Amino acid sequence: MAVYDVLAGAIGEAHHVNTGFAGVLNGKHKKVTSPFIFSTASSGNHGRSVAAGAKLFGNRCFIFLPKFTSAEKEAAIRERGAEVIRIDGDYDTAVAACKRRSQENGWTIISDTSWEGYDSYRAA
Repeated sequence: MAVYDVLAGAIGEAHHVNTGFAGVLNGKHKKVTSPFIFSTASSGNHGRSVAAGAKLFGNRCFIFLPKFTSAEKEAAIRERGAEVIRIDGDYDTAVAACKRRSQENGWTIISDTSWEGYDSYRAA
């Protein structure tokens, strides 16, 4: 749902309309939605969810996984179309790497938690 919220919000800003789920899904506003690349740090379930949402709407997605994440969880995320970036460290290290790379590349973070400096946003 978070990926949809970001895309629907971008469509609303661009065209001053409220669009429903089907309006985003049907690709009518691809000029607005296709540039979005999503990212998150995860150790499993959240990464699968973001990956599935990005795939559903035809967007690329990068999931940053800490070292301890199982191969099975990584495979489940890849099956949903995401590109996985393994981080040699713990979850907090993965969060920091996600934030840094997203800012560098203009990716939109879909965070599973929020605190100052790490929240869902589109990096400039």
